[in-house]
Amino acid sequence: MVSSENSTGIVIVGAGHAGVEAADALRRQGWHGAITLLDEQEDLPYQRPPLSKEGLISSDEALPLRAESHYAQAGIELRRGASVGAIDRLRREVVLSDGTRLPFGRLILATGSEPARLPFAAQDNDVRILRSLADAATLRTRLAGSQSVLIIGAGFIGLEIAGVARGMGAAVTVIGRGAQVMPRSLSAAMASVIADRHCSAGIDVRLDTEALSVASLPDGSTAVMLSDGSTIEVDTVVAGVGVAPRTRLAAEAGLHVEDGVIVSTELRTSDPHIFAIGDCAAIASASGRPMRLESVQNATDQARHVAAVITTGAGDYDEVPWFWSVQGGMRLQIAGVGGADDRCVLVGDPAGRLSVLRFAEGALVCVESVNDAASHLAARRLLASNTGLRVEDALEPDFTLRDRARTLVDR
Repeated sequence: MVSSENSTGIVIVGAGHAGVEAADALRRQGWHGAITLLDEQEDLPYQRPPLSKEGLISSDEALPLRAESHYAQAGIELRRGASVGAIDRLRREVVLSDGTRLPFGRLILATGSEPARLPFAAQDNDVRILRSLADAATLRTRLAGSQSVLIIGAGFIGLEIAGVARGMGAAVTVIGRGAQVMPRSLSAAMASVIADRHCSAGIDVRLDTEALSVASLPDGSTAVMLSDGSTIEVDTVVAGVGVAPRTRLAAEAGLHVEDGVIVSTELRTSDPHIFAIGDCAAIASASGRPMRLESVQNATDQARHVAAVITTGAGDYDEVPWFWSVQGGMRLQIAGVGGADDRCVLVGDPAGRLSVLRFAEGALVCVESVNDAASHLAARRLLASNTGLRVEDALEPDFTLRDRARTLVDR
């Protein structure tokens, strides 16, 4: 039986953006009970987005999420190097790998995601991945001494690293197994624009191409055999082939897990005392299929909402998701989530500031913008307000998202 004292405590597993923000939001929203934040890494919790951007150029860019003194001042017990081995749901205890048991009244899983692995046996020796501060430090050193780089994977991380490597002067090749770059995230229209701009920057983008094997060469370079029958020799190979949610703890505890830990619109798992947020969580969506989003903003928005659910009994989570990526000279921003059958309308200059508006069943569901921050901000406001923007409106000669958003304010 759980004591009343233990029932007031909250344990958060994971000290990335979601976990740290959840702890802070609980305090801001009036939670006075104990908060324990468990981080398996020894480093002070740090920002992840710079790792694939500025963090590959300078070690100064990997900034901590909070000052070291912040946690004690906020009454948050941060345990660094604390690896969780299991969840004992019957006793409501988290079991650390060293056998320590931590009781909880509520448990928040913010375990994040981890890079998907290539099937090559020699991957760890010949192919670099990027997840942690240590990975970034290793890759930064490699890129600084590389004249040629192969990126396996044409998603967000792969293209961000490609932009950095090209900016450092390397000859860069990107291969993607799909027919477009960022196939899970972008419309074909915007994907074509992004790929063309990478090619114009001197990056060799090869689609419908897979890596079949890698081998170390005597001179320290790596040979990669591709599905088109060719072999490419480069100084550095990096894999950015997507991520997988870290769901082992949830699955072994008997929680409902599919592509992520399944949560309700209140972010509760199948156990009412356990919540999941961020990259590891798959939330109910309008389509009826659980939706898992991988972005810092989604992680922090869900963290704030789970704190509100715990402290005030807040209802459904319904924030408009948004994402961003810096790839060389491009800043890509996405508001909303599109589908495979969306109708797309391009607004702006294909060679400059451009947005792609995506409509499903006549309704605006997503806007993708490149180097067009004002349109992105307008899109977020329009999507949040459900203004009924139609395809016909977007096709008008003088239409802009900013003007439409201003009209909303004037009403």
